Amino acid sequence: PTVLRNGSYDPDIYSGFAFGMGPERITMLKYGIQDIRYFWSNDLRFLEQF
Repeated sequence: PTVLRNGSYDPDIYSGFAFGMGPERITMLKYGIQDIRYFWSNDLRFLEQF
């Protein structure tokens, strides 16, 4: 409901479903990476693997 309210939608009228399945999360599933923060760490030893 909070997300809908923040977007100026009435949660009594509208319902929604939100999730994040971007390329980072798909890569995490494929390669068994445990922490999404690795992608944003700017560590080239990690990033050059992909």
